[in-house]
Amino acid sequence: MKDILLNSAEEGTRFDYGVVGLGKTGRSMVDFLLSKGFSVLGADSCTQSSNIDQFLDRYPDVPALLGDSNFDLLSACEELILSPGVDRRSDIFKNVRVAEHKIKGDIEVFSDYADAPVIGITGTNGKSTVTTMVSLMLTAAGLKVRCGGNLGTPAIELLEEEVPDCYVLELSSFQLDLVENLKLDVACILNVTADHLDRHKTFDCYLKIKKKILKNSKCSLVNSGDESLACLVNRREIKGFSQKNPSKSSYGIRSRDGTQFLGSISREFLAVEELGLVGNHNYLNSIAALGIIDIFLGSVPDLAIQALKQFRGLPHRGQVIGQKSGVEFIDDSKATNTAAAMASILSIRSGKSLILIVGGATKGVSYVEFVEQVVTHLRAAVLLGETALELKQLFADRIECVVANTMSNAVISAMDLAKIGDKVLLAPACSSTDMFDDYMHRGFAFRAAVAALGELN
Repeated sequence: MKDILLNSAEEGTRFDYGVVGLGKTGRSMVDFLLSKGFSVLGADSCTQSSNIDQFLDRYPDVPALLGDSNFDLLSACEELILSPGVDRRSDIFKNVRVAEHKIKGDIEVFSDYADAPVIGITGTNGKSTVTTMVSLMLTAAGLKVRCGGNLGTPAIELLEEEVPDCYVLELSSFQLDLVENLKLDVACILNVTADHLDRHKTFDCYLKIKKKILKNSKCSLVNSGDESLACLVNRREIKGFSQKNPSKSSYGIRSRDGTQFLGSISREFLAVEELGLVGNHNYLNSIAALGIIDIFLGSVPDLAIQALKQFRGLPHRGQVIGQKSGVEFIDDSKATNTAAAMASILSIRSGKSLILIVGGATKGVSYVEFVEQVVTHLRAAVLLGETALELKQLFADRIECVVANTMSNAVISAMDLAKIGDKVLLAPACSSTDMFDDYMHRGFAFRAAVAALGELN
């Protein structure tokens, strides 16, 4: 079969590019490279999956290496393009002879070909929300915008469409790990807390990768309330944002006549109470979005502000599903790390009337501090996934805990624990990959389990 190995007769063949990882991003990259006339060799550590099937059906004439035992044959490629889920430091590349500077990701290729200004947004939490806010606000202001990257459409697919007025990209640490010369008009780091340490190993490495977004940006915006980022403000066209009063070099929240306003030192953009979202994390996200627009356009148009007022959030991010027998159910499946889960819990402000469904696949982080912070806010916890037993030991006898082996059982257990007026929150503080395809699959499973309880109010 042509898709298993290059045969001996082909050993002398050279390829312009090797694309490693044949999922959605990898396939979009193959499409793009073929359209430019380049020769391509595909590669994936899996031998069977729906992604592999789609690749084989779509590209019958593109040779591929399936299974990681033959990755040394990637040495036949002039350059390698890795999908974000592929770790460039993995042992599968130890015998691959390709120069380090010729190993990159799709974002770097996108940057090389993009013919319009690019806004890049990263952060441990809030990336998708702020990317969507900025895209909606610019569109409302009359610009033709293309939005993607880690959110929705792979960046390279955006180049297939008519050139817009600007691109807005959500960028993950996995994507930034693979860039060296990313060119941005505006870069933003929303926050940095420990996450993905199963891949990046240490917080310092993770932080260093996040900061790569600033390297070649014309202007940048960072969270000046984040101790890891505050020192960057005022360096090289870098402005800050926080919940403090705005200053000459920052955006923030000011109080006037008992009302809080999001603004800059020279303008109040809108009152906090005019936002369609609640919670300090959403106020910060809104400040960041306003700052990005102000930096990019030189001002914030009224139409952009109206678009922000109308934004009601993205799915699986603190969405109220409904009530059953006086108990409210909230889906925040996207809270895939401890900082996001903590922000979700604090935004509800339910006292001790909260039942938390928490747990999932570990990311190599400690949950000790998280448990200490949340335990005073909870009536009980329902524990799921790989981290369930670890979390049970940390909660110990401080609150009632139940371990569930399915989402359906978790929701039933939460309902049993709840009293009238309580809230049940899915905020896992963990990845979903131990039990689900992704956070969306987990969120839909939660919603289905809640629906199975009977008619909701």
